[in-house]
Amino acid sequence: MGIEERREREKARRRQEILGAARRLFLEKGFFDARMEEIAEGAELATGTPYLYFQNKAEIYATLCEEGLDILNGLLSEAFTGGGSYEERLRAPGRTYLGFYAGYTSYYDILSSVDMGFKQIGLSSPLEKR
Repeated sequence: MGIEERREREKARRRQEILGAARRLFLEKGFFDARMEEIAEGAELATGTPYLYFQNKAEIYATLCEEGLDILNGLLSEAFTGGGSYEERLRAPGRTYLGFYAGYTSYYDILSSVDMGFKQIGLSSPLEKR
């Protein structure tokens, strides 16, 4: 069981390295100018290795969006369940969104970038539903 656990940890780590390299590259060059080979290089992997984890660049982008939206939704859920006066509860989502912008800038930029967006990238129906 120890070897299997190690392999799973390595696989998860490698997946995160691919996502990290893609995030940096998408922010630097934009989605359309970033190439899978560059993502592999940024993650210090062989050219074809990202394809073992993701079908294509659009799936990587969708995964980054999903991660960012999960973080934002978690923060907003906390904000909505917090107590306080009516005014404090009314302002909480705005403060939370600004906190997301300040604390998770790369996710904010990927979710709001002009050249990146579900419609422009043309995500497949299953990816768009995710």
